[in-house]
Amino acid sequence: MQIRKDIMMAVDNLKLKAGQRCLVIAPHPDDESIGMGGFLLQHPQECDVLVLTDGQNNLPKNKEIVALRHQEFTNAMQKVGIKNFWQWNIPDSKVSKNLFKLLKLPFNNYAYVFVPSPYESHRDHRCIYPFLKFWLHFYKPKLATYEVGVPQLKANVTIDISDVADKKKEVINEYVSQVKQTDYTKMLGLNSYRGLRKNFTYAECFRIEDCSLLSKIFSHRQEKNGTVWTILGLRFKSKRKKTKA
Repeated sequence: MQIRKDIMMAVDNLKLKAGQRCLVIAPHPDDESIGMGGFLLQHPQECDVLVLTDGQNNLPKNKEIVALRHQEFTNAMQKVGIKNFWQWNIPDSKVSKNLFKLLKLPFNNYAYVFVPSPYESHRDHRCIYPFLKFWLHFYKPKLATYEVGVPQLKANVTIDISDVADKKKEVINEYVSQVKQTDYTKMLGLNSYRGLRKNFTYAECFRIEDCSLLSKIFSHRQEKNGTVWTILGLRFKSKRKKTKA
């Protein structure tokens, strides 16, 4: 018997089962497309997308910018084929002060909730993960983190997006006001790098964690020579019975 140091179980794939849905939370309009546009293009019917901020770029009371960013977000989601998407009006750089608004979301309707990884450079990106990592203890979905501008450590899922990489670039280009300032389509370079180890042309990487209390109390996984059970951090192993030829 041995004590596991990490009893937060994670899945090793991201194959959605029939009826499963995903909620994608993006701090700013364009983060969802830059970070996981490939996955969205592959699963438009299963994903709902929420953008938290109004996209004012730290220019308060600029209604024209807010309206433009919202239209760009709408154009991008329509190009992807997302049917259910919406945007809140939290000011840029103020997400950390409005995190409790997230608790209004119907988390139990989803199998996965996607947020930016905690390794991101922007504070609006970093603050969402630790907040939801705690609160999702009380809900059923798994927490998945995606990369926007910084490679995340300990990614445990790699998705081949080679077939939709060109379309992802088109979706990012819908954010004309942002691409004009910084060519975010070059972030596909990160997708190219991520594909190297899996022999994919382009890939997106995620880290998926099961945050539910039940997963901390009890879990099991099948191994080659038996089943590993974890109960309150204690690890037990049952050997697989040999079958007669």
